[in-house]
Amino acid sequence: MKTRFALPALLLLIAIAVATSATTAGAFTTLTGGKIVVAKEHPIDKKDLLKFVYKDAAITAPLVNPTCGSGNASTLQIITSNGAKPPVALPCANWKTSSSAYTYKSPLGGVGGVRVIKYKAGLLKAKIQGSDYATDPVIGPVSWIE
Repeated sequence: MKTRFALPALLLLIAIAVATSATTAGAFTTLTGGKIVVAKEHPIDKKDLLKFVYKDAAITAPLVNPTCGSGNASTLQIITSNGAKPPVALPCANWKTSSSAYTYKSPLGGVGGVRVIKYKAGLLKAKIQGSDYATDPVIGPVSWIE
């Protein structure tokens, strides 16, 4: 079953928590507005999917560096009107940097099924898929997603 959420009139919040130091519990960037979120529940777990592309001027440079050696840890948590999913720790070794963006890649998905995240000024994009995601997928209908 494929569920497509079009949320231009609803509040869409996607929070990525990045711990910035040992003395700071975490910093959150709350994004408001709305784009398209795609969620698929499939009888074959590896095909379960959650994707979003979110563009917002609130994602501003300088970005917090999530790569190893920066001292910053990163997590991704999805919360819907039906409840919160557990936070997923994103290993720093999976983050790469380019001149203007940070990209997280874990082709097999790992914990929580997070496969790809692109994080740059004005953009947060993610693909969460597979058996690790299927153990606790987003189940619709939902009236909002964070």
